[in-house]
Amino acid sequence: IKEEIEEVKKNNYDFIISDSVPHAHYVAHECSIPSFGVFHFDWSWFCRNSIHVEASIVDRIEKMYEKSTMLYTPPFCPKSIIERYKNIKEVSFVINKFDKIDIEDTSRKKVLIMDNGTSNLSQVIVANLDNISTLEDYIFYIDSKLVKQEADNIKKVNGLKKIHSLIPHVDLVIARAGFNTLTESLITKTPGLFVSESKNAEIKHNISCITDRDLCGTISPDDYMNKFTSCFLKFMKLDYERISKNLKKSNYNSNGAKEIAIDIMRIVKGE
Repeated sequence: IKEEIEEVKKNNYDFIISDSVPHAHYVAHECSIPSFGVFHFDWSWFCRNSIHVEASIVDRIEKMYEKSTMLYTPPFCPKSIIERYKNIKEVSFVINKFDKIDIEDTSRKKVLIMDNGTSNLSQVIVANLDNISTLEDYIFYIDSKLVKQEADNIKKVNGLKKIHSLIPHVDLVIARAGFNTLTESLITKTPGLFVSESKNAEIKHNISCITDRDLCGTISPDDYMNKFTSCFLKFMKLDYERISKNLKKSNYNSNGAKEIAIDIMRIVKGE
């Protein structure tokens, strides 16, 4: 932190914007400049709900967040976080732009199977490729790193950006319930079958927010590995159409980045 304080002072920064990094606000405070945080959960909440961390450390993390000028959170932020901080504002979802992409025109339902950045699901996806190839009524789009050879119903996708850009063009996303993927599913109104994680507070919270609204389906890691075909077909038969209709009725905005930018400039200008 000492080195970061020296760097900020050396470069004469006007303010700091961070995601959920708590010490960014401590650094800004020590340099007497504003700081702004954008997150859907903070690390003190995660520590309290996921792992055993000494209370004194969690308290220290919270005090760093309290030094921020303003914190911004999109929908589904845990209520306890919103109630904890006085300097917090709720904004619309923040979403990346999708690249333009061509996808084949077909009567078969298109399914995007996603891994995440840390490859949590790679082993499960690879183990199920033979099962997936038997589902001939669907076309599955999968990261090229996981597929050695395409099949009639399995298509390779190159690159993370292209994978995410497919979300508005497919009929279903099967993925870990990370907040970005969840957000993209809601904004594009694309049904999701999300993989649960019983020991991860963030994923548990994300899933509960949308299952409570009946806007997605879920599958456990064990069922994904050992019962994928039956769970997938059951979801498509019993839940898919209902969830799809619910998503079409939902109304979430995605201009959170603009809302945050306008508010930051207002504060920095002293308006």
